[in-house]
Amino acid sequence: MEKISLPDEKPFGSFLQNLVLAVYVLIFCGMSFYAYPSADDYFNVVSIAPGFWQAQQNLWLYCSGRIGHAFLASVVSLLSFNIAYPLLQCLTVLLNLCFFYLLSGIAFGQGKTGEKLLMALLFQAVWFAVVAGLNENFYWLNSLLLYNWPATLSLWCLYLLIRVLRERKRGFIFYLLLLSVFFDCAIHEMMSIMQCAVLLLLTIYYGLWKKDRFSAYATGIVLLMSFCAFFINYFSPAVAARMHGSIIPITGRIFQALKVAIVFGSITAMKFFTKPIIYALLLFLPALVKTIKPFDDKIAAFMRVKFIVLIVALVAFFNQAIGGFALGIPLVPRAEGLAIWMMTATWVFLWVFCYRNEKLFRKIENLRITHWRNAVLVLCLILSANFIGLLRDIKIAPLYAQEMRERFDNTERQRQQGKKEIFLPSLRHIPKSIFYMDLTLFSENTFNNSDYSKYWGVDATACYPYALGEKSFKSSREVIDTLKTSENSEDPEVLFKLGEVYDTVFPVMGDTLKDNTAAAQYYLRAAQKGYTRAQSRLIRVYATGAGVSQNYFQALYWLLRSWL
Repeated sequence: MEKISLPDEKPFGSFLQNLVLAVYVLIFCGMSFYAYPSADDYFNVVSIAPGFWQAQQNLWLYCSGRIGHAFLASVVSLLSFNIAYPLLQCLTVLLNLCFFYLLSGIAFGQGKTGEKLLMALLFQAVWFAVVAGLNENFYWLNSLLLYNWPATLSLWCLYLLIRVLRERKRGFIFYLLLLSVFFDCAIHEMMSIMQCAVLLLLTIYYGLWKKDRFSAYATGIVLLMSFCAFFINYFSPAVAARMHGSIIPITGRIFQALKVAIVFGSITAMKFFTKPIIYALLLFLPALVKTIKPFDDKIAAFMRVKFIVLIVALVAFFNQAIGGFALGIPLVPRAEGLAIWMMTATWVFLWVFCYRNEKLFRKIENLRITHWRNAVLVLCLILSANFIGLLRDIKIAPLYAQEMRERFDNTERQRQQGKKEIFLPSLRHIPKSIFYMDLTLFSENTFNNSDYSKYWGVDATACYPYALGEKSFKSSREVIDTLKTSENSEDPEVLFKLGEVYDTVFPVMGDTLKDNTAAAQYYLRAAQKGYTRAQSRLIRVYATGAGVSQNYFQALYWLLRSWL
């Protein structure tokens, strides 16, 4: 394919925009150095103790079933958490920027390095503005980076695929593509099935439409590799255990998936199409279109704006349906995060590579606001909830780091005192942009607490609400009794923890009888005080009818409240 150079004009110029884009990325990188291991990260350290290869077997048989995920987690666990953990967060941001730069080089050919870097910064900043801000967003997600790395590696796989299709030869790049796709699809099944769908469409396109034997063969082989990775994940014993003994959860799950797709897929699509940054990006489309050759003339003639909107919206429905089918729950925040990321990628790809409407592009160019597009983009970025949240978190992050150091010192002090069951106060300051899953109140039979205990060499660990004060508890029974005497407390964390005490989802603690109705009432009181975790818990409560009448409208209401 002929190389395409950038035009003489600089559509993405302006010193202010360049500065904001660079600062935007640097702040994300800087915040990563405040990241600490989440409570469930200690599972990685514990699981690697028997040896690296034994850990791979155990993770596939009993835990995640995701071989790529298990490999990444084990590699990280071999390193020191204190050193590797923040570096890994920053590395992900920089790798994404690097892959965006490589893709810019593929698209713009012999364009200047500075211009391609600016384009990479632009898409990186837009990506941050679009996909971040979830309670479990996938590029800050603990040391496993379970939802981050598939998104990151997919950019690398896309770069390699374009190289193979352009160079039309099966050499080192082709085999590196196969290995990369297999590893990427082996990290997480939701992302892998989306990649399988894209590769299937490409294979059909090259085989039946273009009659291009080489390209159809190349995409077909890559498709087979991605399917292999997906099936190794999906048919693992660990997945069967998560599906309650069945790796093909047909009964009731299909209708559940349809409800998820209709209700929460619609919300995801609405959330995407109401983001100002998406429409700011449209102002740059005419300049992009001038530099990039269309994917196919027939497709360009067929494609319409309504088709672009429909296809992008279907990505949300498809992804949420996969999440609902696989997990069997009515809300999958992680699936939403992946859906928004893929909708953004699909949106940009269709507009730039598949759609050619010169009349529409001329109208966009003639808009008065187009001449201020750099300022509009900068405004959208600095006013985005994610960037504002980061600025707020900059103040909180040092306090969070200090609390984490105090927790480690407290743990070590109790351990040195010979205590076999230690009690720690909950954290008060947790930056919203850094995912952290704290320890729970339950010292036994809980994934997070048990692995934290093994890591520190104690029998059990319990985390009580900070509002109870710095007390030296002697038993879990004492913690529960103290909580119950605080049932009229106005502290939302205390109310939330009381809800967990009675919630049947959690193990019995202190001989307390489980009562979903009481749990729902405590969650509701905490949620009404603005406690986000309680609001998220109410989504499950109302959607499943645990202790209340099943009410999807109430579940939807608390979903929207938790976003605000």
